[in-house]
Amino acid sequence: MKIVIGIPAFNEEKNIAAILIKLKKISQHIIVCDDGSNDLTSKIAEGLGAIVIRHKKNLGYGAAIKTIFLKAQEINADVLTTFDADGQHRIEDIEKVLDPIKNNVADVVIGSRFLDNSQNIPKYRKIGIKAITELTNIVGGTKITDSQSGFRAYSKKILENIKPTESGMGISTEILIKTQKAGFKIMEVPITILYEGDTSTHNPVSHGSSVIFSTLKYVAIERPLTFYGIPGIIFLCIGLFFSAWALQIFSEQKQLITNIVLVGGGGIILGTVLLITATILHSIISVVRETKNNIWFIDIKKTTIMEPNFFIVGGSKCGTTNISYYLNEHPQAFISELNEPYYFAKLDVPKNFKRPSMITDYKKYLDLFKKAKNHKEIGEASSVYLNCPHAASEIKKTFPNSKIIISLRNPIEKAHSSYFSYKFMHFEKRSFAEMIDAHEKQLENEEFFIYNILGDGFYSKNIKRFQDIFEPDKIKIVIFEEYIKNLIPTIKSIFSFLDINEEIEFSEQSKGSYRVAKNRFSKSLLENPTFRKIATYLIPTVTRQKIGDKFFLNQTRKPSMTSKDRERLKKIYASEVIELEKTLGRKLPWSDFNWLSMGITDI
Repeated sequence: MKIVIGIPAFNEEKNIAAILIKLKKISQHIIVCDDGSNDLTSKIAEGLGAIVIRHKKNLGYGAAIKTIFLKAQEINADVLTTFDADGQHRIEDIEKVLDPIKNNVADVVIGSRFLDNSQNIPKYRKIGIKAITELTNIVGGTKITDSQSGFRAYSKKILENIKPTESGMGISTEILIKTQKAGFKIMEVPITILYEGDTSTHNPVSHGSSVIFSTLKYVAIERPLTFYGIPGIIFLCIGLFFSAWALQIFSEQKQLITNIVLVGGGGIILGTVLLITATILHSIISVVRETKNNIWFIDIKKTTIMEPNFFIVGGSKCGTTNISYYLNEHPQAFISELNEPYYFAKLDVPKNFKRPSMITDYKKYLDLFKKAKNHKEIGEASSVYLNCPHAASEIKKTFPNSKIIISLRNPIEKAHSSYFSYKFMHFEKRSFAEMIDAHEKQLENEEFFIYNILGDGFYSKNIKRFQDIFEPDKIKIVIFEEYIKNLIPTIKSIFSFLDINEEIEFSEQSKGSYRVAKNRFSKSLLENPTFRKIATYLIPTVTRQKIGDKFFLNQTRKPSMTSKDRERLKKIYASEVIELEKTLGRKLPWSDFNWLSMGITDI
């Protein structure tokens, strides 16, 4: 269940950091609507990873809540919890507010300050809130104790069906009245409020008047015959009474008493106007109600943010990019055009780690998928995820229903390919043998190094980490050598795993190869740090990759490995391959690991 926390904030730089740090333990999906603050509220919230939406000027509490509602719906929230930024709400009460929705016993849950009589609420607030709550109960037909609590939880059904319009404090009442009218269930749970001085930013008089006028406006629109019709009849009756009285006096005394005539005439005119208004509004609202289910003023497709539901997590140099090509050709699948965004590697990479394509901002990450439309499956490929200790848990926490695709290759060939890739990206001068020496020492010291050409060939522990977190039917293991040999059946098995149509035609893609600079000029440019930095800064990653492939690089045969290096790698990986076969429950087609020739008889 995707829990989103929404915080309306106005000049809350003193409180927002402490609140966000605590809330991050409950949900990574936090929306902060900065309602025109002139302090550092937005910057602090952005720095702590919240989704920040800023109003250019102060529009009011209701406007902030409306913005949060829309954003929560865009990011496909299952539950939205609204939480004040003034420090009065307790983090410990969030689960209490969420539980009724999680258990499907309520659609709106209010954290009430009045279910627990021990609350030390200032007297003037208690009187005002109870008066407004009583008005809400009368108008909306509800039976609640705290209509003005900003600590609430809303189900997905509320986000989809209740469209608040108020921009002021009256939005709290408006949502409850509309929820009750729509037949959704409202529930209250007791919460504790921390009153340390007067931390509220809302003037109690303006707050109360805003809610009262909002409630009256709602009645005027929703019940015009009641709101205008009853007063209209009363004024008309008064007018007729005084008019009849004025006529009676005139017939008896032959004189008109001005005051009585004015009251009578005014009553008739006012009553008639109110009755006409009631009739016209009732007719208009009836027409709108009959047609509102067929009229949409907002194209939801344009505002909905798409989220990934599958990940190709590795390993590197195991065909993950090639698999992405085929998935991208499928009409039911969408895969990020940017390869290797590394978003879920951010907790594991070193602080000084730099990679042009790496994304650490959640909003920018979701932007990778904004071109997805009616695609059933949406995903991305970051081969580093398989090795990163936190990636599996972070993916599960953020997108719990995701599917995982893992491709495995003979670790000896993989290490060799990784060496040349590393050499190309980082201008590595060491030989393959020298790099094996250096990276083996890192393994001996149990260091996690994101570009260790040997470390990510130890698949079993990394696969077990994903198996411990994801259900068996959510993980697809592909063996690279079998993929190359039986391309079409393997691709179709991946389509089947993702539950998309297997029977489609697709053009065969190149399997990836060793790349070198086309000529000396290309080589000098590619090896020039200044040129690469400028290109990285000015040209988007995807475009830069396409330009490089087209104008600067040639594909050629990869240099062969020496027999000495191969034998050394066999010894390094022998026990790992045994463990991997146990983990997968199958024999692997890697000829380098012929157990009998290596003197190993117990597999």
